[in-house]
Amino acid sequence: MRKQSEFDERQQLLRGNVFQHTTVLLFVLLFANGVLKIDDIHWAPGFYENMLILWAGLDFAMIEYILRDITQKNSRQNWLYGLEGIFGLILLALSMTHVVDGDPLVWDGALTEEGAHMAFAGFMVLVGVIFVAKRLWDRCKEPAGDED
Repeated sequence: MRKQSEFDERQQLLRGNVFQHTTVLLFVLLFANGVLKIDDIHWAPGFYENMLILWAGLDFAMIEYILRDITQKNSRQNWLYGLEGIFGLILLALSMTHVVDGDPLVWDGALTEEGAHMAFAGFMVLVGVIFVAKRLWDRCKEPAGDED
């Protein structure tokens, strides 16, 4: 059997707050997308509209987890943030090759598939950068030792 770690009240409250913030953000984004649809405004290809909304909510939650020092079930899960940043850099590099070849990011006022890929890459890189910056910030803030 796996050992289940118990979270203290502070961790449970923080997790609940992140869930609440993410849910509100997703509802606001879905509502805004619905209003745009009513006016026949398409800001991305159909599938990418939904995926970008979902990805924005997930990455917002991940960033809040990082910044609020919310404990993961085990320390290996912290690598998820770093891996997301690395995969974001790979996706950014792949998308940039298409942009260099002349594929537009925006066409007729809406994101193209390459534009959507660049947005995904931006979200992913942002999570990785914030994770690394927070780790460095925490290391710099650590006390140097007992100097009594």
